[in-house]
Order: sequence, then structure tokens, then C-alpha cells
Amino acid sequence: MKKNKSKRKFIIIIIVITVTRFLISFNLNNFYINNLIFDDKLMITQMQSILDGKYLGEYNEFSLIKGIIFPLLLSFCKFIHIKYSTMFTILYIGSVMYFIKPFEKIIRNKYFMFGFYILLLFNPITYSSELFQRLYRNSISIIELLFFIGVMVRIILQEDKTKIYTINYILLGFITSIMYLTREDNIWTKLILIFIIVYKYLKNKKIKNKKERIKKILVTLIPFAVLIVNLNIVSMINYKYYKIYTYNEIQKSEFKKTFRKILQIKDDEKKDKVSIPKTTFYKLDKEIPTFNLTKNQIDEYYEMLKDDTGEIYNGNIIWYFRQIIYKNNKFKSGKESEDYFKKIGKEIDKSFKKKSLKKEFAFSSILLNMPTKNEIIHMPINMINIVWYTTSYKNVKTICDFNGQMYDDKVKAFKTINMDSHT
Repeated sequence: MKKNKSKRKFIIIIIVITVTRFLISFNLNNFYINNLIFDDKLMITQMQSILDGKYLGEYNEFSLIKGIIFPLLLSFCKFIHIKYSTMFTILYIGSVMYFIKPFEKIIRNKYFMFGFYILLLFNPITYSSELFQRLYRNSISIIELLFFIGVMVRIILQEDKTKIYTINYILLGFITSIMYLTREDNIWTKLILIFIIVYKYLKNKKIKNKKERIKKILVTLIPFAVLIVNLNIVSMINYKYYKIYTYNEIQKSEFKKTFRKILQIKDDEKKDKVSIPKTTFYKLDKEIPTFNLTKNQIDEYYEMLKDDTGEIYNGNIIWYFRQIIYKNNKFKSGKESEDYFKKIGKEIDKSFKKKSLKKEFAFSSILLNMPTKNEIIHMPINMINIVWYTTSYKNVKTICDFNGQMYDDKVKAFKTINMDSHT
């Protein structure tokens, strides 16, 4: 009897704490940074296009460079008249519950589990305006990661005989698909899926029954199958609207192939944070006929886009490159874009063979840049400095210049946000 009373009290406490967490953030106002045209503003623009029945809008340099999941989520919130902060709070609490549940099999102490639950629920990181308030896709990454790890732990811990075992593999496929279609840099999830396949293969290798062993190994391939199906569904929809069969142009397109070849062009002007210097574009102008940008045009664009070094940093070059090319060529469909970049790619290959352009190594992902020798040498020191800075700062001052835009759902658009940290 006492045990039942104690259990009921414990459950009531968990409910009260969970409801408290919901009340803290469910009604927060949301904002987006209006001048971030490749980030916040793109998400809002695509949301509005979906609500207007125009899919992601007209084809341009922005259309297929970011995932479709976040604009869809914003559209859903708008459609059912619910604030994003409310939706995010519900999803976050749900992801914490889903994540923590399988750990009951590992951690038997309920008080320790209770502390673990509170720690995740009231995680200080979640109080950042970047998560619950800012209308940008990075906010849902923490939710996706918690669901992803949660289903992974279930698969590793559960017995292979249960029906839930197969369901968890299907769920893993769907969660991985959502992550893939949220951000263009979630390719690391494939490595995790491969790890699961290898782990389960080694575990099931001892099974003497050959049919049973093959069956269990095939089950581990379900996430890949679900991922491939979902990516192809999105690719078919994109082809219908834009005549390009891809789920994301940064991951799969002629643009990706050609941009990687540009990264491979050897240039002595490469330096820290600059993998494609302006002189590389001069070389393209000289060697590649289809690259229809003159030196004067390149200089003109650089005057508008360059950073304090006179170059364009790695984090921006891929987006600015698309912006320059698309404005100059005015592609009306993905097919025109594919044809253009395919032709440039072939001409670069010819130049590599003729040695008129020298070739060097580049990662297969165009979002990864080869570090310079100087960056490699200073990497350990920089890591220590980052840890020291983030654990020792005392306060942060935030200055917001409000640009006057207000929306019926209380969304505030900030033109600029400048943050100064004081140690």
C-alpha cells in the first residue's frame, strides 16, 4: 500500500514538473532575422509559398539548398493556428521522454533517472532564444537528435524476437529521413546506420539457423530502405516542380559535383578560412568557356560580398557562388542549372587533364573544407580556447535593431542582431 502511494506521488511530481516546463516556454514570442536570406528569411518565404499552394516558390538559387522539413513544420503550425514556441515545447518534452525511457534498462535507480529527466527537461541550452523563439531549422536539431539516439538505444538493447524490434528499425529510417531533409549536412547519420548493421551482424553471426540469421541481417537494412524511399519521394516532387531529380542540390546535383571540382583547383592564394580565393575564379574565367563571368564582374561581386580579408570565407562562399551564378544566368528550372554546371564540370576535367589547372585533394562533401597547415597546427590550441571561453564568460550583451515588420502571428522580424560578449 505504501509503495503504491509512493509511486503515485512520484508520478504526480513528474507530471507537475513536466507541466511547469511546458508553461515556461509555450507562449514565447518568435522572431526571425530578416537579412539572413539563406537562413531565416528562406524558411519564412518557403513556408508562405507552401501555404499559398505554390510548393517552395519559383525555382532560384535558394529553392533546393536547405531541407523541406522546417518550412513544412512552420506551415503546419500556421495552418492549425499554433505558435511555433508551443509546438517546439511539445516536441521537445516528447523527445526527452522518448530518449530517456530505454535507459531504465541500464539505470535501475529511479531517483537517478528522475534527476536525468529534470536535467534534460530544464537543459540550460534550451533557454536560448535560438531554440524556442528563432524561426530557423537549427532549433529542431536537438529534438531530432534525441529521437535518433532514443531509437538507437532501443535497437541495441531490445531482443531481436519482439515485433517492436522491427518497428524500431522503421522508426529509425523515418527519423533519419527527417534529419536528412532538415539539414544538408546530416550525412554522418549514414555512418551510424552502418555501425548498427555491423554491430547486429556480429551479434547474429552466432545463430546457427541460416534463414533466421539472414532474416535478422535483412531487418537491419530497413532504415536504409526507408531513407532511400523517402529521399526519392521528395526528389520526384522536386522534379515535378523544378525538373531536377534531387532532394537537395548541396547533396546531389551537378552543382555539387562542379563545386567540388572548383575546390580541387590548386591555388597558392588559398589561406586560413579561404578554400576558394578570388584568383580561382579568375582562372575559371580564363580556362572555362562556359563560366561566363568576366574579371570585372567577379571584382564587382567581391566588392559587395567580400569579408575583412578581401576574400569570401568558407562558410559563405558556397552560397555566394550560387547567388552570383544564378543572377548572371537567370535559370528558369533545375534542368537549365544542371545542364550549365555539368558543362562547366566537363570543361574543368579537361583543364585538369591538360594541366592548365592543377588538381589537389578535396573532401567528397562540399560542406567540408580542407584545413590549411596553419589551421591544423593551431586546432588543439583553438579547441582549448573555445572551451575556456564558453565556460568562463560572465555576461552577454545583445543589441537588436528592430526593422518595424510585424505579422499577425506575433512574429518579429529583426534586421540585425549583434552580440557582444564581455569576459
